[in-house]
Amino acid sequence: MADRLKNLKEAAQTYLCNHKHYDQVIVWEEDGTMIPLRYAVLEYEGRLLLGTYSEKRAKKDAHERQKKIEKGLELLKKPALIRKKAKRFYLANTAGEEKYQLDQKKIDADARFDGFLVLATNVLELTPTQIIERYKDLYHVEHSFRSFKSFLETRPMFHWTDERIEGHLCVCYIAQCLLAFLKTKLKEENIAATENTIRQAFSDLQLSKIKIPIHEEPFFLCSRVEDKTQKILQTLSMPVLSGKISAKKLASKLF
Repeated sequence: MADRLKNLKEAAQTYLCNHKHYDQVIVWEEDGTMIPLRYAVLEYEGRLLLGTYSEKRAKKDAHERQKKIEKGLELLKKPALIRKKAKRFYLANTAGEEKYQLDQKKIDADARFDGFLVLATNVLELTPTQIIERYKDLYHVEHSFRSFKSFLETRPMFHWTDERIEGHLCVCYIAQCLLAFLKTKLKEENIAATENTIRQAFSDLQLSKIKIPIHEEPFFLCSRVEDKTQKILQTLSMPVLSGKISAKKLASKLF
């Protein structure tokens, strides 16, 4: 998990903020992108701390701090609005007289941590690369929760009894498992597909029941299947239905 460098003891901060303690390792992304990563390792209070440094992140941190400073300078022109926002925008009250000024000491203290990110683990045997890979898995967990709530429409929930609530969540969980399985299968087949393209692919599948009085048996009319949808169905070993099909033939293909 990520840890806040600012909350660590001074000894740990001094070590992890010292660039002399940093080595470099190459991390490979899933798409084959090579990322050089600077890191330092410190065993601290029964945990292993992996400090990482990125110049890109340092520029981002400095830019965000500068925006707060500029906002603080604007607030100095409107003292009545400062009281509840002073610390947030690097403002300090001098002599307890509601006279504010930029807190340069705090600005310098925050600048010390620009570009640094600390990962912490209680598994002391992990290598830096393994720690980074496991941390990246956290993103997939968080993304799954977001998908569970939004893409699979877990909420809003319009149920009041425990049984119906549990049933709703159970169906959503099964759908999440099937979605994860499908994404894994498609990745193995080198088929690029997002959750939205998967949903669209299945939403486009239409089956209409046609009944004509002069015919005893009804038949079904299948919508046109797009190429991407065909690839998804074939990956799942599901039949690709098209055109006119009898009820008997439909049952044989589906069951």
